Formats: sequence, structure tokens, C-alpha cells
Amino acid sequence: MKVHEPAAQNATRAAELFAALDQPVWKGRALWALSATRSGQGRAADADKAARGALALGRRCGDLYGVGNALNMLMF
Repeated sequence: MKVHEPAAQNATRAAELFAALDQPVWKGRALWALSATRSGQGRAADADKAARGALALGRRCGDLYGVGNALNMLMF
């Protein structure tokens, strides 16, 4: 859906900015948002890729909220 694409672009840009700032928690949450938008577009492989990235970051930095949301996205 076209309505999801601006959100996906914003989430992607946010992930890039948080990576540049060395903020893994927020990069992971941006990837979670990207996963949600890609899921809404029916792009399951892209949604899973973003969710796996969010999961890895959440585990690495101890962000249990981020881990839970990433796992939820992988379940969908």
C-alpha cells in the first residue's frame, strides 16, 4: 500500500541516523517500525529481515522491549 511507504522511508532514515549516532536501542526500534510497515505492505521477507535486525540489536544491548516487539513481528 502506498500509505505505508512514507513510514518505511522514515523508519529506514531513522535507523541510519541512530546507527550514525551509535544508538543501538533506537536503531533497533526503528528497524521494528520498518518491519511493521513492510508487513503492512505484504512484504514478508523484508519485514522478517528488519525484525531479525531489530532482534539482534535488542539482544546485544539488553533492550527487552525491543526484543519482544521484534519477536512479535517474526511471529506475524
